[in-house]
Amino acid sequence: SVTVTVTPESTALGAMLTIATLACGLVKDARSVAEITNLLADVDFNVHSTAAIALVAIPGDAALNAASAALTEGTETLRRAVAEALAVQPDPACHEYLREALTSEDLLVRRAAVFGLGLVRQEWSRDMLAKVAVEDSQWVVRNAAAQALDLFQQANPYLPVALPLYWESP
Repeated sequence: SVTVTVTPESTALGAMLTIATLACGLVKDARSVAEITNLLADVDFNVHSTAAIALVAIPGDAALNAASAALTEGTETLRRAVAEALAVQPDPACHEYLREALTSEDLLVRRAAVFGLGLVRQEWSRDMLAKVAVEDSQWVVRNAAAQALDLFQQANPYLPVALPLYWESP
């Protein structure tokens, strides 16, 4: 049995690691790839998720290899963070990597790729999700694809809606 004690110091350290990791990814600091890769094993969700985001943002083979290893060998939340980070990158190679992940033997990799493709919001992504929702051998992956397709149907809740004229409002 392992006991984890959360103290103000550990919470503050996690927050500092999160901010520092995001900053390294923002400035695309290739020298920090080794340290960020070590943070992928952190128990704090925010720390290992931001490490995944930073690694995907940093150009170079070392960062991409570390992110790829996290996608294939990491925890479920880490795999999803890597896939979602790949989805929001403007580089088409990242989207191609997600397409290839859909053909993986590992169902957790395929499920993470589905969550990533759900963020792409392009026609080809919707077509791939529709195919996976019907053809995948695992119900967990099919369910995730169906959920992502449902999100495609919904309007973006963050876009402002035009209000009626004030004299026409109740």
